[in-house]
Amino acid sequence: MAKISVIKKIIATFVVVIIVAGFVALYSLAQLLLPAGSAKTVSFTIEAGEGVHAISRNLKSAGLIRSSFMFETYICWPVSAQSSSKCYPSD
Repeated sequence: MAKISVIKKIIATFVVVIIVAGFVALYSLAQLLLPAGSAKTVSFTIEAGEGVHAISRNLKSAGLIRSSFMFETYICWPVSAQSSSKCYPSD
């Protein structure tokens, strides 16, 4: 009987983890896919030498993206030799 109880607890934990992971995935997709504001045309300038972190902060403050974290994650993940220099500069 004790084995069945342990198996039920493991299955219940697994189900909860899957549900939480689903909510996290849906939230992440919403952050990436839903527009941040109105559909008006906006001019945005990226200065030479600006890193991803500075660009994401500026986009967020201009209201062009919802989450600078999600923007940086989208741009920098997976980290490769090419992306590491642009994603983790000294800015």
